[in-house]
Amino acid sequence: MHASRDGRWATPFGRLVRQYGVKRLSRDLQVDSTCVYQWIRGYVSPRPPKALLIIELVRPLGNLRLREIYAQRISVRAREAEGEPIESAPTRGENVSIAGDAA
Repeated sequence: MHASRDGRWATPFGRLVRQYGVKRLSRDLQVDSTCVYQWIRGYVSPRPPKALLIIELVRPLGNLRLREIYAQRISVRAREAEGEPIESAPTRGENVSIAGDAA
């Protein structure tokens, strides 16, 4: 499924990460892009220092709150539990901009 149609990217956190760019965010956070994809998939959440930095980095694009970052995991998992199909996130070679640190 294309990233823009995937519900994980439709959340406040997902939208701003997509706008900012996965590669750019991972570079700015000094993490591997797979970390960002894990955050978007709801597997893990960024640690508070990274989450605060994400808020600062995306501020020019929109207002993001800590609760929206941490709600990503809950939202994605709830959709899966309800049976809503959640396609896998794009792999490294695909065109989506996001970056992050799972640690």
